[in-house]
Amino acid sequence: SGAFGNASILRMARLMRLSRMARMVRLFRAMPELLILIRGMVAATRSVFFTLCLLLILLYVFGIAFRQLAENTKVGEDYFSTVLASMYTLLIDATFMDNLGQLVREVGNEIPVCAALMWVFVLLSSLTVMNMLIGVLCEVVSAVAATEKETLTVQFVKERMDLFFRKLDKDTKGEISKQELLSALVVPEICRLLDDVGVDSVGLIDQADGIFVEADTIKFEDMVEVILELRGSNTAKVKNIVDLRNKMTTSFEHVSDKLAALSQQLALIQIATDAYTPADFASSVCSPRGARSATPGGRSSGRPLFDHRASGIGFVMPPVAAYDSPRPPPTVLTAGRAPAANSAAP
Repeated sequence: SGAFGNASILRMARLMRLSRMARMVRLFRAMPELLILIRGMVAATRSVFFTLCLLLILLYVFGIAFRQLAENTKVGEDYFSTVLASMYTLLIDATFMDNLGQLVREVGNEIPVCAALMWVFVLLSSLTVMNMLIGVLCEVVSAVAATEKETLTVQFVKERMDLFFRKLDKDTKGEISKQELLSALVVPEICRLLDDVGVDSVGLIDQADGIFVEADTIKFEDMVEVILELRGSNTAKVKNIVDLRNKMTTSFEHVSDKLAALSQQLALIQIATDAYTPADFASSVCSPRGARSATPGGRSSGRPLFDHRASGIGFVMPPVAAYDSPRPPPTVLTAGRAPAANSAAP
C-alpha cells in the first residue's frame, strides 16, 4: 500500500527475456526458407496495406447501402442496425464466408434486392480483392525467393572459389593469373562447383584470353564476378550489349591504327624505291658480298639496302656494265659454304 506497493508492474521487465529470441538467427541460417517467407512478408507490407484499404472502402460503401435498404426490417435490426454493424456483417459473413448461405437466405426472404447486392459484394470483396491479395503475396515472395537464392548462390560460390584460388595462389598476392586459372579449371572439385552454378568450365577456358586482356592478373573477387556472369542462365542486358559495343570499338580502333602504321611504312618504301634508278637498284641489291647501297646521287649510304644474306641464300650479280660482254650466270651462295663454281657457259 506504500509508494512501492504496486511493485507488480516490475514484472513487465520479464518481457526483456524475449531478447533471447535473438538466438533464432541461427535457426534462420539453418533454414533459409523461413527467412525467405519473413522477408517476403515484410516486402509485401506496402501492397497488403493498399489492398486492405481497398477492402475497407468496399465495406464502407456497401455497409451504407445495406443500412439504408434494410431499415425497419427484422434482418436490418439483426445484421445492419448501424453502419459499423453492417461492415462487420459483410466482413465476417460475406468476405471471410463464415456463414454466407444462412445470411443470404434470410436477407433474400425479406429483401430480394439486398440478396442480389450481397452477391455483388461477395464477387468484389471475397473473389476479387482477397484473391488479389493472395496473388500479391505470392508474387512478392517469389521475387524475394529468387533474390535470396541468387544471394546464397553467389555467397556459396565466393566462399568455395576463394578457398580454391588461395590454394593456387603461389605468390600470395590475392590475385590470379591466366596460368593459375587454367590450372584451377583442371581440378575436379572446381569443375563440379562450376557445373552446379551453371558455368561451363570448357567455355571458361576458351574465354580465358578475353578475361586477361587488360591485365595479366585479376583479383579473386573480380574473378568470381566474371565467372558468375558467364552462367548460362543469365539473360543479356543492355549493359552487356554496351560492353560488347565498347570492346568492338576498341578492337576496330586498334586494327585501324595498325593499318595506318602499315600504310605509312608502305608509303615510305614506295618513296625510297622510286628514288632509285634501275642501275642503282641492281648495283645495290644484287651486289657482291660486302657491297653497300648507293644513294640516288651515287654515294654509298654505308649500309646494305637489303640484307640478302639473312636468309642463307643470296645471288652475286656482276655490275650492270658488264652485261655487255658474255659472262657466266650468277653464282649461288649458300650460308656457311664457299661459292660453287659453275662450269656451264652462258
